[in-house]
Amino acid sequence: MIVASAPRRAIDLAAHQVRPQSRMTRMLTLLLLLLTFSLSGAAAECVKPGAKPIHVALSDLGYGAYEAQGQIVGLLPDMLRELERRSGCTLVFELRPRARAVFEFLRGDLGLLVAALQTAERDQVGQFIPYGYTEMDLVLRDDVPPGIDSFAALERQAGLQIGVAHGITLGPTLNARLEQLLADKRAEHSRDFHIIASKLRMGRIHAAIIPFNIHAKLSADGELGAGIRIVDLPEVSPEVLGIYLHRGHIGATDRALLQRHLQDMVREGWVQRLYARYYGEAKIRSVFARGAPLLP
Repeated sequence: MIVASAPRRAIDLAAHQVRPQSRMTRMLTLLLLLLTFSLSGAAAECVKPGAKPIHVALSDLGYGAYEAQGQIVGLLPDMLRELERRSGCTLVFELRPRARAVFEFLRGDLGLLVAALQTAERDQVGQFIPYGYTEMDLVLRDDVPPGIDSFAALERQAGLQIGVAHGITLGPTLNARLEQLLADKRAEHSRDFHIIASKLRMGRIHAAIIPFNIHAKLSADGELGAGIRIVDLPEVSPEVLGIYLHRGHIGATDRALLQRHLQDMVREGWVQRLYARYYGEAKIRSVFARGAPLLP
């Protein structure tokens, strides 16, 4: 009896020691899983109750986005509200200067960046989804000779002063030629397009390189002055614009949801029709026809 009972007591003691350890292990495992999910930054899925809103920075981008009577309006807010309606995600708009919006997105303070060109730096933190295009045009004062109809013609015409905004990109070939004009003091940088418009109006510069998305509203608001003419730069092609979804803010399920609905909006022609409403059917038909494919 004594011999038989001793092993049983040993087994019982061992069992009582193991069970509390198992409960503790399960609790620790659960806590670690919850902590990992929290630190990942993955929000609750958009369609679930209590899902976190996605913060979007919008900047003054011509008809792309602007403030009117205390409201943020324009092509991008229209597109994002439709995306919000289709996906069920809640998007919160915040006005930011463009440079600050990009910086805050890269730092992880924002969930969504709009009107973005795809770059390696942004790819490290976000998922890129294309929706449309931008294209650089040549904006000329009326006293510029009519033969100035290309970047090459600008280079040949000595005495013309050209304005460009910081951060403008014209592609690898033209970027180098623009840098040369800047070095030769034939071109000058400005902080934003409103300053460039003011310089054109006052005659401080003769020409400027401005995206069509921007100069359309500058012209409509009278900021460019009278007698301005617009020339398509034959050396540049439309560049793809998209939204970036920050992986640290938006979980994989919601990113897939937003991607599917935005691609549906492109596939249906919804985005192109929206562009045409703001910039004119002929211009947008040309830009979308010449741009790189937006859908995989």
